[in-house]
Amino acid sequence: MKPSQSVVFRFGDAQFEQFGGGLRVASQKKRLRPQTAAVLAQLLERAGQLVVHEELIQAVWGDIVVTDNSLAQCISEIRSALGAGYENVIETVPRRGYLVRVAVARDVAGPVAELSPTVDRESSNAATPVTPHRLKWLAAGARVIVLIAVGWLGFLHLSTPEPARISLAVLPFQGRMAGTEQAWFSENLGEDITTNLSRIPGAHVIARVSTQAYAGQDVRLAGRELGVRYVVGGTVDRDADHVGMTLYLADTDTGAIHWSERFETRAADVDKTARQVADRVANTLHVTVVAAEAQRIADAHARNPAAEELALQAWAAWNRGSPADVARAKELAQQALALDDRSVLAWKTMASWHLRARISQSLPAEQAVAGAEAAAQRAMDIDPQHTLVHTVYGAAKVLRGQHEEAQTVLEHEIATNPSHPVAYYYLGLSYLMRGQPEQAIAQYQRALSISPRDPRLSRFHRYLSLAYLHNHDLPSALHHARLATQAPMVDRTAWAMLASTCALVHDQPCTDTATARLRALWPNFTIAQGESEWPPARAGFTVRHQEYLNGLKLAGFAAGT
Repeated sequence: MKPSQSVVFRFGDAQFEQFGGGLRVASQKKRLRPQTAAVLAQLLERAGQLVVHEELIQAVWGDIVVTDNSLAQCISEIRSALGAGYENVIETVPRRGYLVRVAVARDVAGPVAELSPTVDRESSNAATPVTPHRLKWLAAGARVIVLIAVGWLGFLHLSTPEPARISLAVLPFQGRMAGTEQAWFSENLGEDITTNLSRIPGAHVIARVSTQAYAGQDVRLAGRELGVRYVVGGTVDRDADHVGMTLYLADTDTGAIHWSERFETRAADVDKTARQVADRVANTLHVTVVAAEAQRIADAHARNPAAEELALQAWAAWNRGSPADVARAKELAQQALALDDRSVLAWKTMASWHLRARISQSLPAEQAVAGAEAAAQRAMDIDPQHTLVHTVYGAAKVLRGQHEEAQTVLEHEIATNPSHPVAYYYLGLSYLMRGQPEQAIAQYQRALSISPRDPRLSRFHRYLSLAYLHNHDLPSALHHARLATQAPMVDRTAWAMLASTCALVHDQPCTDTATARLRALWPNFTIAQGESEWPPARAGFTVRHQEYLNGLKLAGFAAGT
């Protein structure tokens, strides 16, 4: 595959590569978040010109509804990454936009493979240390993986096929770890990530035992010899009681870094942290790998993509989550089904589209739920073991009000795929509708810990806010209502949640702001219209929900019919 070309901007002794978001200032190498990189690229492309707020938001986020804080945060991250000596590169023009004041050179080059991963900091909390029982379990698991790897290596000896469409390997993590228990942490983490990545639909993941020889090797060499398109690597280091992990996903054809993130924990907590990090990384890489592979397919087969490729592109568009991407996902899935009506991934995308249509009320409730049920059932009939199929099937049952059946199905999905946040999201909704807010809170907190940058983040926080309100914890409800309105893609009903909680704490400015934003997005909003979102509920929900409705009345909304 031909390496992608990238625009490189140079100013002073700084260099920014648009394709990968890599920023080098003097000898320091950093990688910006995708949205932050896109904002910087827009400003550098138009150096010397005023770029107004609206143009930047449209160029970077398109039709997605974002708050003004999203753009301000990106500018702050750019200035922080540039550091001392570059304070005046980006000038803020009050109430209008931003202006790059320095001379910028622009040229085209291949991807920068040597950039180090970013250092976004996350932390995990308490758990138990690694035990001898745990080490025995790891050793037994390793023996099983050896047998699997021997079979795989024997197959490679007979033939060396083209890499699978989504093929990955987790390389040994580099770094310094003191003590026997902590030394096991790197291997345990890699083992859990390998296991969870194997659950990505259509993925082929090399057993860990086959990757040990590639510690510290060039990712392109590892990819070529292992026959994979992507590798996960990183470093794990210990300093006294602190353990830091920097992980990345690299393309083995170009060496480009698609994703990286840093995690931190205490040395005493490494056992539980390994599982938490593995779940979170697997979910992130699921979205990242599918998106990268869909783009590769679109580039290579733009004229006549096969059904499987169309379905993969549809799922990648669905994962991106914007309204335009969701519409595109439906279109691609329908095209895939026209070529092959047994595409499980396409049926799963169609089920997901109908689920969203029900919650957003863009289709009549019965039509949306029936469509979700039919598509999910079709996917289950074709392949009941396909990853994530049980999530859409269980979600359809939640929206139908069949909560006990939904719980059984969703718990099965979580047991086999613990890194998928949507399963926790719908299980939380099921608990909420049965009047069990404490159980709902636990599910939404789990979804947020696995996928803190999820496209559905606004909805996660909104439902968590409501669960806290049902549990009589108004401060936590208000906190998460605010977070729901600060997410990159804001669910319009999040403003109703904020209006209600602000009214309940008698914060009139907050109530007025939230009410105005909701009416701008939903001009004819009434309490009855908002409540039509909910699936069939039990008596426990109805009783606990009265406080939320009282808040909306205090905010000045009409009851409606």
